[in-house]
Amino acid sequence: MLVEFRVKNFRSFKEEQVLSLVATKDNSLENNKISTSRKDIPSLLRSAVIYGANASGKSNLIKAIECMQHLIKAPATVEKPLFDIQPFRLNQETISSPITFEMTFTFDRVRYRYNFSFTGNLVSKENGNFFKVKQILSERLVVYQETESEVWFNRDSDKYEFSVNEEKMNQLKGLIGPDTLFLSIATQTCESQNGDKRFLPISKWFNEQFLVVRSSFHPAYSINTLKTDSEQRQKILDLMTSSDTGITDIQVDTRKQPMHAVQINPQEHKAEFQIGFQEVDEPKFIHEYPNHYKEKFNISDESQGTIQLLGLAGPIGDILEKGRVLIIDEFDTHLHPLLARRLVKMFHDPEKNKNNAQLIFVTHNISLLGKKSLDIDDLFRRDQIWFIEKDPKTQESTLYPLSDFKAKKDDDMLYLEDDYLLGCYGAIPFLSD
Repeated sequence: MLVEFRVKNFRSFKEEQVLSLVATKDNSLENNKISTSRKDIPSLLRSAVIYGANASGKSNLIKAIECMQHLIKAPATVEKPLFDIQPFRLNQETISSPITFEMTFTFDRVRYRYNFSFTGNLVSKENGNFFKVKQILSERLVVYQETESEVWFNRDSDKYEFSVNEEKMNQLKGLIGPDTLFLSIATQTCESQNGDKRFLPISKWFNEQFLVVRSSFHPAYSINTLKTDSEQRQKILDLMTSSDTGITDIQVDTRKQPMHAVQINPQEHKAEFQIGFQEVDEPKFIHEYPNHYKEKFNISDESQGTIQLLGLAGPIGDILEKGRVLIIDEFDTHLHPLLARRLVKMFHDPEKNKNNAQLIFVTHNISLLGKKSLDIDDLFRRDQIWFIEKDPKTQESTLYPLSDFKAKKDDDMLYLEDDYLLGCYGAIPFLSD
């Protein structure tokens, strides 16, 4: 599970900002958190929701998490797109200052805290502008097991300190340039003969365990699951048919589609036009009239909300089953508020979420806030609700939770959404006439 993420000097985040999934002492909605018996692993929240005005920095937070994951996963030779990686550009000092990321997470009952900072240059090329990592300034991995902690490696530019398997670590160090993360090499080689197997859980975490999505899910994954996985197929159908879409069944037909290609023959100095076929899966949505008359509809006949729900159904089922972390921007686009609430509740339900999956998402849907009173169907605890506000003068984004605000005595008489729109918590647009 994700414990905490920190970012500094990335896009609109000039100063260090912290997104924490650690539960406070709030006793409300106990199902929304996972309590552990370990003293070194705190109680963690199953979800977090982030609100803010347009252009406040919400998407930048998602990009920051994605960027950290990308730098660890991508080979050192891969150039990083400018729109993903850039420092705070509205200050002369920060343009040349390092970008810093830190992530704390738990995996297989072990807690890891990993951070690094780096500088880079903007490079212009024919196919666009790119950010090239110039130098890794620092890098550190701390591992906590029960009550003991150990610094597996600590890097200061090109100087390293190792506390485990120094001989093998030094071998890996020989593969690293000034612009390459040590963890990137360690995780990419951990399954090889000369690799260090202790990095396998960390490799699995960054490569498989958490998923960052900056736009809607394409329905292709769900369509393929409907075709190949009978157990997950039923779960997708249950969600689709019980969400008032009018759908009673979904069939996946496979048809052959013409495929055109041009093959270049350099020896004969000519191009050959080739025609072939490829198999394409097409979902057919069954709608039934009261007299049992059935008709198949194409995906183009369905609403954007239905397509969005189908796109979410397969991945959410997989994430819940495997206990993964989903970080997504605007996941409830085109969805009715009651349907969006239902999807969030699946993560809060200990029966549906037995493997402690987490959902972190950005939204403008204030109806999800609900009442503050605990005797009604609240969806979130105060420590699950986060806001991002951009300073109108400096253009710096600030991230903070609702739990930073002291609860009012008349909480049960007010709505959180009313307080939010009134500006009680900031993070709203100030519209000039």
